Amino acid sequence: KAILEVMLEMRKEGRKVPYMVFWSGANEDIGWGVVDITYEEFYKDERYKDCWVYWEGKPLHLVTGIPAEHPKEFTIRKMGGLNPMPGVSEWSFLNITNVPSRDEDGYVEQMCVCVAAQETYMTEPTAHGRNHGIFFYEQWKRAFKFRPKVITITWWNEWTAQRFLDEFGNSRFVDNYNQEYSRDIEPMEGGHGDQYYLWMKQYIKAYRNLEECPRLVEEGY
Repeated sequence: KAILEVMLEMRKEGRKVPYMVFWSGANEDIGWGVVDITYEEFYKDERYKDCWVYWEGKPLHLVTGIPAEHPKEFTIRKMGGLNPMPGVSEWSFLNITNVPSRDEDGYVEQMCVCVAAQETYMTEPTAHGRNHGIFFYEQWKRAFKFRPKVITITWWNEWTAQRFLDEFGNSRFVDNYNQEYSRDIEPMEGGHGDQYYLWMKQYIKAYRNLEECPRLVEEGY
């Protein structure tokens, strides 16, 4: 709620403000309970009606699963990761090869674009690192090829690491592991600085202007 209030305040000041999308848990066990709560607490409040991303005439709500009889107040899209064959209207935030997600009519609706990706864990040899910006470029190149309506860029502010232990007591990291094996676009002190942020801006500008995909990688690669 604090974020929404700040958004309203900034808009009154004439500032550009992004729009918001909730990404909520939903499955056959818990049903639509979390989505219902967000509707009652936020979406019913008319003050926030211009804060949402709208899709197909309704506020867009991303969910982790789709139980039966979804709420009619929203346009619902399931959002997941590492799915090489997403179903109809099933969006993705992470894929090693970013494949298009299509709507019910077969049109390309959404694709993810990632800085890096893992097959299982970022600490495993199978992980795909930044590779001097080449991984990011290859993902953008595919997005330029398919021209989806929505591109989900992964990721911002991933410096919080999640450490897991396997059955042998070995450490595993799903997301951020180190500078190379993380998806963080947020500028950092030292390291790659604001390079990925600047590349992201250039890719977005070229995409919106219907230009060819630029090849933005570190010098010499």
